[in-house]
Amino acid sequence: MSKRTKAIALACALVLALTGCGGGEGSSTGPKWGSDAATGGTAIKTGSAASASALVPAYGDVDVDAFTDKCDRLAELAQGNDADAAIALYDEIYAELAQIEDNETAAYLAYCDDVSDETLSDNNIQAGQDADDCSTAAQDAFAAVCEGPCADAFKEHVGEDVFEAYAAATVPSAQEELLSDRESELVNDYYAAIDEADEEGLSDEETNEKVGPIYLGLVRIRTRLAKLYGYDSYADYADDAYLRDYSAEDLEQFYTAVQQISPRFYDLYYYSGDADSFQKNVPKMTADEVIAALESHADEIDPYVSDSLAYLRENHLYDIDGGSGRMDGAFTTYFISTQAPFIYIDSDQRTDFQTMSHELGHFVDYHRTVSPNYVAYGTDGNLDISEIQSNGLQALYTHFYDDIYGGEAAVYAENINVLDLLGNVVDGCVFDEFQRRVYADPGMSLDEVNATYQQVCEEYGDPGTGPDDYWWQYVSHTFESPMYYVSYGVSGLAALQIWDQSQTDFDSACDTWHAIIDAGCYDYGYCELLERVGMFDFKQPDKVVALCNDALDYVEDNEA
Repeated sequence: MSKRTKAIALACALVLALTGCGGGEGSSTGPKWGSDAATGGTAIKTGSAASASALVPAYGDVDVDAFTDKCDRLAELAQGNDADAAIALYDEIYAELAQIEDNETAAYLAYCDDVSDETLSDNNIQAGQDADDCSTAAQDAFAAVCEGPCADAFKEHVGEDVFEAYAAATVPSAQEELLSDRESELVNDYYAAIDEADEEGLSDEETNEKVGPIYLGLVRIRTRLAKLYGYDSYADYADDAYLRDYSAEDLEQFYTAVQQISPRFYDLYYYSGDADSFQKNVPKMTADEVIAALESHADEIDPYVSDSLAYLRENHLYDIDGGSGRMDGAFTTYFISTQAPFIYIDSDQRTDFQTMSHELGHFVDYHRTVSPNYVAYGTDGNLDISEIQSNGLQALYTHFYDDIYGGEAAVYAENINVLDLLGNVVDGCVFDEFQRRVYADPGMSLDEVNATYQQVCEEYGDPGTGPDDYWWQYVSHTFESPMYYVSYGVSGLAALQIWDQSQTDFDSACDTWHAIIDAGCYDYGYCELLERVGMFDFKQPDKVVALCNDALDYVEDNEA
């Protein structure tokens, strides 16, 4: 999953951050986060060798007042006719704001290493507030330039689309800022609570009592924010914020199609024995071994992949580690000022290769395509497409599992990887339906939220469904990245097509993935891009069912 920055054109209070790719025990070498003598901030651990990278900034204090004063000077210049001076100051503010956004990313990465550390949590919250305050001041100043005598020269400098985004941006009200700050605090509370529950060995029900009220608070806050933004529900707001070119009504046919294959998927995933055999038979891999295995076949997929891996290794742009306190999951983020992607993985050393092959897809996109304007568009663009890039690369690497694992381990790894892609499709629908129902009735009690999740799981034929099924609470997206999960579903469908194509024509499958990378995440919608590259989307349910059944047939026939 990729972590995006705030985009003013979307009135962004949406938290877009984390993924749920793997987790568990395991460790790699390297120092923990510590004081950086040069900056007085918190340094980011980089790579298993932990050699510091000049491309990775450290967290430090932000002089919000000084930045705000600079924005006020721009607003004053905007009232006059000195366009050159206004544009020069705009460029300075734009670059400085990038560093402030990067400071928030640095604080977040430091926090991920130990979510139980109150200082790191406080730093993360403070960095987010500083970035929000500075972004608000910058938005106000940029809008002032759009309205003043320098407007024509400014439009020529930034481009018409960015100019229109700046002009249309609305500065958050005090109420919006208060709600957003409280939202951030509750997300941090969730991670601390889920870590404590794990440390204390709490049961699912006890954990539910601990984190459930946090979720109810987040639902209420996000519903209020959506109303302030002019939306009927938070789900409606999120669909716009995620730049989706399909509607909630369109998704209904996706749900229906997936419900036809999900019972079979659950049976294979839970009862085939492959998952247990994978854990027993697939050897552990260190971070360096994972990267070396990726490098060994990168050129056979695409020079984009080998080039990105060389850049990642040379600059130590990854943190693959395990241990108590680390945030579960994995994600790829981006430092705007240095144009450097960065991968975080909570390691279990068993599934790290699959996770890294996924995150590497995000890394390649970040490395190849720079946002046209990070203030107006964020750094990700269309997240449905972004997840095709990552899931698609994960699918392509399956082609080399015989060489990477060998023997029975390769078979188990192949089956698990295909089931993982299918799991994206199934879980993408399950968690999207669950969240849409909750946000449609934001006054639900915790018992009602639990019952809603259990009902959705029953509709998809999950054999593990019962009155004590609380799995939703362990999916961090539910708390931090609401309504994101369907992006895994729609992208998983595209990735399965890439995998299916690779079974008979690997080079053509690689060409398809290359075309998706080249298209980037800023110029097309999801449905539009799939049509462009000759793939089908979820609005063709018969094809959805046939593709998923073909993948399930493969797993059934592929025995160790």
